[in-house]
Amino acid sequence: MADLWIKPRPTSDYALVFGLLKFIIEEGLYDKDFVNKWTVGFDRLREHVTTFTLDDVEKVTWIPRQQIEQLARWYSELVPSIVQMGMGSFGQGARSFQGQRLLDILQAVVSPLNLPGWGISATRPNYTRASRMYLLDKFPRNVETNLANKHKYAVRAAYIPDQALINGILDDKIKAALFTQCDPLMSAPNSRKTYDAFMKLDLLVSANIFMVPTAAMADIVLPVATTNECDTIACFTGTGPLRAIPKIVEPPGEARSDVMILNDLGKRLGLGEYFFDSDVETMNYVLGPSGLTWEDMKVKRMLAGTFDKKIEDRGYFTTGSGKAEIYSEQAMETYGCSPMPLWEEVIPRWEPSKEYPLLMTSYMDEEFHLTKYKHVKSMRKRKTYPLVRLNPEIAKSIGAVDGDWVWVESNMGRIMQKLAIDPEMDSRIIMCNFGWYFPEDPSNADQWDKANINILIPDEPVERASGGADTRGYPCRVYKVEPSEVGLPPYV
Repeated sequence: MADLWIKPRPTSDYALVFGLLKFIIEEGLYDKDFVNKWTVGFDRLREHVTTFTLDDVEKVTWIPRQQIEQLARWYSELVPSIVQMGMGSFGQGARSFQGQRLLDILQAVVSPLNLPGWGISATRPNYTRASRMYLLDKFPRNVETNLANKHKYAVRAAYIPDQALINGILDDKIKAALFTQCDPLMSAPNSRKTYDAFMKLDLLVSANIFMVPTAAMADIVLPVATTNECDTIACFTGTGPLRAIPKIVEPPGEARSDVMILNDLGKRLGLGEYFFDSDVETMNYVLGPSGLTWEDMKVKRMLAGTFDKKIEDRGYFTTGSGKAEIYSEQAMETYGCSPMPLWEEVIPRWEPSKEYPLLMTSYMDEEFHLTKYKHVKSMRKRKTYPLVRLNPEIAKSIGAVDGDWVWVESNMGRIMQKLAIDPEMDSRIIMCNFGWYFPEDPSNADQWDKANINILIPDEPVERASGGADTRGYPCRVYKVEPSEVGLPPYV
């Protein structure tokens, strides 16, 4: 349905935005009144975009210069216009923090005032935030010993990036780990390093619904109650409304909610005064600031925030200057990043070579959710094996046809997936299937390393602010698997 289909090289999205900014600024297509009144640092940005050309942008992104110019002109002239961000490069990766800033800058220079819905301030519903559960007021953390102390945004957000956790284990800073409702052996980059770290732990505990690979190598596996087997509250985006998910049936066997697993663990560690005796008691604590009880919430079903239109006299931005800070000393001081996104920071880090001439990206299945549910037969009937998507030219060059098993290899290792020929794929790219293992073969932790794309991807370099690592655009090659190499039992 699109009037223009832009196909950037994996991890070059940020460079594309820089190209759009360059064209808009140099062609005078930006909103001069808004930029002069409501931005800080525009002159620095205007000077910086002279350090590269649109030909450079074309070379980096693989997008024809004419398309870049067309997109920039349409975006700036066909108002109201909007950019909708997904969870690809701008939500993940080693440049996502500055990449998100670039998108914000793009919207600022074209003037968001042209959007009827712009300037809406969202106030989240009133409830106890997850950050209160960290008990930071009772047990302050030492930033110097924080595993994420090199990444200021991660420290402020109270999370540990994958590679910081794995490095902490390998450096003997962590001896035991509990993972609830996740499968880091499959989801974290550099999976063999993750495996080595988990094997080094004195104790590995996994709380999960299924015996996923991380659970399969754990010392203790705790069965977890799933949806409607316990009373719980969900906030699916972290900023959206709360939704009540009441208990309908009893959980099977010894399964319990992960909330109660953590409550009881806290009590056994001598911290009982900070934890709760039931799921309902926990939910009542979370709902406390709203004035609702869990019984009220089950009737109400959803607790939403409010939306208010910002008034210009009060200012549109909550920065120190009260303006959109294209150049921000606060960003540098608070998050440790450059005060303004820079061209040299956002261009792709990896280039194809003679040995590894293709670039790998990935996709998630519609049939599953992330790494979950490979155990569920009804879902596996819809998709039995992982599929790597290749251009017909690549398939022909390796003598493979639809349905053949093929090796995908990088300098980190190799995996196998089944071939799906896709004429829409660029002949320089392959698209691997994320999150695959094989519960039908429980040996080697469900054959965790046979089709797992994170075998192929390093966990460095990482972004300075968030600690995020790139999981796309890594050089690789592809070739046929010999029938004797497959080594999987037939799926029944």
